[in-house]
Amino acid sequence: MPATEILIERGLGETRAALLIDGETVELAIAREDDPPPAGNVIAGRVLAAAPDLGGAFVDIGQDLPGFLRCAPPYPPEGRRLALRIRRPQAAGKGARVAIAAETSPGAARPGSVLVPAADEIDRMLRDRADGATAIWVDDAEDLARAPAAKLWREVEPLFRARGVDAAIEAALVPVLAIPGGGRIAIETAAALTAIDIDSQGRKPAEAALAAMDMIARQLRLRRIGGQVAIDPPRLPRRQALLKRLARALADDPLASDVLGFSPMGLIELTRRREGATLAERLGGIETRFVPSPATRAHDLLRAALREARGRSPAGLAIHATAEVLAAIPSDRREQLARRAGCVVTWIEDAGGDRIVARPR
Repeated sequence: MPATEILIERGLGETRAALLIDGETVELAIAREDDPPPAGNVIAGRVLAAAPDLGGAFVDIGQDLPGFLRCAPPYPPEGRRLALRIRRPQAAGKGARVAIAAETSPGAARPGSVLVPAADEIDRMLRDRADGATAIWVDDAEDLARAPAAKLWREVEPLFRARGVDAAIEAALVPVLAIPGGGRIAIETAAALTAIDIDSQGRKPAEAALAAMDMIARQLRLRRIGGQVAIDPPRLPRRQALLKRLARALADDPLASDVLGFSPMGLIELTRRREGATLAERLGGIETRFVPSPATRAHDLLRAALREARGRSPAGLAIHATAEVLAAIPSDRREQLARRAGCVVTWIEDAGGDRIVARPR
């Protein structure tokens, strides 16, 4: 039976959790204090306009994009206040999908106000995965309340770094990955679908393609990729084995997937249920390459500062960062860092990039 572990690492304003199976990171959860309401939350909304052609209505839910409420006619009139449950959070430039929460009244609450909170990503991972876990590790005693069976990580090296989770995240944010034993896959996600190319690079094509099926299943889950996926494998005479291998590799994925078969062009087509933003969208954005958002760079910088303080016990830390990154670190979080680091922390705007300079005692 595979060893299943959950690791929870708390930062300043951000908590991350990872699910490991036999030491390999297969799933990630991220919760930030400034996140919009997650799926399951019931929030106040107001109807903006009916959209009969789409079978629903657009609603103001206090976010930069309107939400979409799928419903049957007669459509709720413009201005009607509703209690709405978030079914799919806003992601990838698309507004949230919502449904009417008939059991709750919105009253006079402003659009976007939380009426009934739901579990965040960390609590959902614990709820859905903890029963089968052989161990749960936390690096902050505060999280023992949400996971009473957990063990406290007391090592100097940060939990995610020591267990290879940080390395797995970095690998999941680049398009090209090596296949163990030879070959590579390239994963490119666009608005309409995700395209995956398999290159055997001199290895026997059948061996490389079969090994790639296992890797693709793991990467879809880790990268939180949903929707339509097209895989371009090497041309093989007995290609049905690839479909069986892929379906078997996807069997343990908690999000439903369907391997549809080969297209007329020889591509393997599948769908996987979409649930929120992909990992790359969650942490930054996608242009021709992954670009971390100012908030992600800010959290990376805060984690690095805590590591520096634990490792060197400096008399002071000078944190250099661009203006957009400094703007993503509020004053209360800066005060938290100074308390936890146990030293004076100086913040310096630096167009040259993000770095930390420690002043020895």
